[in-house]
Amino acid sequence: MFLLALFWSTFLLIYASPPNEIAYSEISSVINETNLCENGGQLVVEQNFSRCQCLTGYIGKNCQFKDPCIENPCKNGGNCTYNINPNECNFIKLLMSRSCEENLCQNDGICVVESGCICVGGFTGTFCEDDIDECQMDVCEHGECINRIGGYSCECYENYYGKDCSLHSNNCSCENGMRKNNTDDESCLCKVGYTGQCCEVNIDDCLHHQCQHDAICIDEIANYTCQCSGNYHGRYCEDVLLVEHNQTAAVHNYNVEKNIYKKKSSRSIQ
Repeated sequence: MFLLALFWSTFLLIYASPPNEIAYSEISSVINETNLCENGGQLVVEQNFSRCQCLTGYIGKNCQFKDPCIENPCKNGGNCTYNINPNECNFIKLLMSRSCEENLCQNDGICVVESGCICVGGFTGTFCEDDIDECQMDVCEHGECINRIGGYSCECYENYYGKDCSLHSNNCSCENGMRKNNTDDESCLCKVGYTGQCCEVNIDDCLHHQCQHDAICIDEIANYTCQCSGNYHGRYCEDVLLVEHNQTAAVHNYNVEKNIYKKKSSRSIQ
């Protein structure tokens, strides 16, 4: 309280009387004893007010803040300005070229004249020069994260799969296929002729068979066969088997579709 009263009385004396060098010298010595300037700043008295003259690297009313432009200077000729807390860079070189023909944006960043660089996914920074470490965001739910340039990948724990290892497998053996890695689809990639989540289902190929003349379709793996009836034969039971009796027995191959009658063999019966 005493120092504050002394400061106030001295201030009134200066304000009421014409300033002179002796008075300023005495006042300055008193005020310096109550110096509120931090980080080596010096108190400067100027007529009816005082201020702190900060050392290089400090700013603020009492030199209490570090100059952010010293610690984070703008690159490529940018002019750094600050508002005590945040600092921002005026992109001088970007604004010099209205058409962005000199693109300073890195990692496929897009140059925009008025606002600077627009970064693609996985990058950040004034000129998109910094790779984002996605692994700091715990993106792999059930696995180990591996940070990569412009992205990341996950090595999933056992029984988990998917891009972020968020899907739980059903412990399929994939006996009739193979397991997919790091996808959000079914956990098994089936061989031809099989389907189902674990490739456990044999596709019924008889659903679209071409067996003729009441033949029975027999399903196989990615195939089918026709079990012919009566005197029919052939891949689809399309051919008829004819036998002539009496004196001569002849076996003929009759193509029903083309209506062609062919004599295959003949012999006399003794």
